[in-house]
Amino acid sequence: MKLTTKRLLTSVFSLISVSLLFVLASYAWFNLTQQTQTDLALVVEGEEYEYEFYVYRDTDFLGNAAPTLTDDICLDGSSQDCYVELVDPEPRHLFAEASILRPGNRFSFALKITNISGSDQLFVLAIDELASTGYALSSNKIQRAFVYSVVKIVYLSAGVESADVKDTAGIAYAGKAPLNDPHFEVGSDGPYELANQLPLDAVGSEATMIVFFDLYFDPLVYGVDELDVSTGNSNAFQNQVFIVGKLKIDPVQ
Repeated sequence: MKLTTKRLLTSVFSLISVSLLFVLASYAWFNLTQQTQTDLALVVEGEEYEYEFYVYRDTDFLGNAAPTLTDDICLDGSSQDCYVELVDPEPRHLFAEASILRPGNRFSFALKITNISGSDQLFVLAIDELASTGYALSSNKIQRAFVYSVVKIVYLSAGVESADVKDTAGIAYAGKAPLNDPHFEVGSDGPYELANQLPLDAVGSEATMIVFFDLYFDPLVYGVDELDVSTGNSNAFQNQVFIVGKLKIDPVQ
């Protein structure tokens, strides 16, 4: 989907729904149903961009450790281990109706952005308006079990992706050492920066960029009891829903 904006623009996509279903007494397994869904709104503010948003489709939810968009576009609705563009909000574009989700699952995404503002720009990409529902204790909000991180950043020119530029001087991104594997927090619903100081030229080989990022359900994050003592398992996250409200692209002020 390509959208051009000269004003605030919100486009709602179905991103992730994590509905937690009790299966084992000692461990939490997770079932995504067709009735549960999470909205992600892509918000472009201030300047003019075109964008396309993709989710990586893989039945085992392992994510994509070596992402490339140009070589991994899904060719049809049944293809696996490839990126599908989110062109409508139906949850079937993300996961099969009976998919079983559990700690250790990884969800990979790609956001392609083209600068059409007519001038060189720096922008920031952030996740905002998180929500966890169904928890008994606020310290057990499901959002704190999720890691957000940028895997790769490339320029796209004439259909060819550049080498990874995420460690170029001046670019800050989630997952960059020494702050590896940042988790969402129970006390903040955002914004959480995925990347900052991302440069897009007005024209030329660096006018289009692809940001590959992951959301990871950390199996080492456990629930706690009323005394804030670890339970040693993920059962506290059962019957919760995790909502990612917005993915925001803003020009750096």
